[in-house]
Amino acid sequence: MKTLIIAEKPDMGRNIAAAIEPKAKNHRSYLEGEQYIITWAIGHLIGLAEPDAYHDRYKKWNINDLPIIPDPFMLVPNKRTLDQLKVIDELAKRSNLLVNSCDAGREGQQMGSKQCKR
Repeated sequence: MKTLIIAEKPDMGRNIAAAIEPKAKNHRSYLEGEQYIITWAIGHLIGLAEPDAYHDRYKKWNINDLPIIPDPFMLVPNKRTLDQLKVIDELAKRSNLLVNSCDAGREGQQMGSKQCKR
């Protein structure tokens, strides 16, 4: 199995591939070499669900419902980036190690690098 590297943007993915897999084959939404598959996020792939996804009463504003703190929080795919999310999902199934090469800011640190358990 190969290591999947997820970059923040396509140009960063190409730069990573040039450094570690210079002969990687371009598959449009990812690059694949002998040891690594390099793909990228294109904006936010997943976000938090809107309040009305938890309960119909949240469809209308009511101060008495605040604060809304769901347990657990629901995540929903971003419709604009759903195709890339599907690509990443399929590539992850072919990998035994995921490396997060995205933004080192607080949001980017949530995923981290971890061993896949299949």
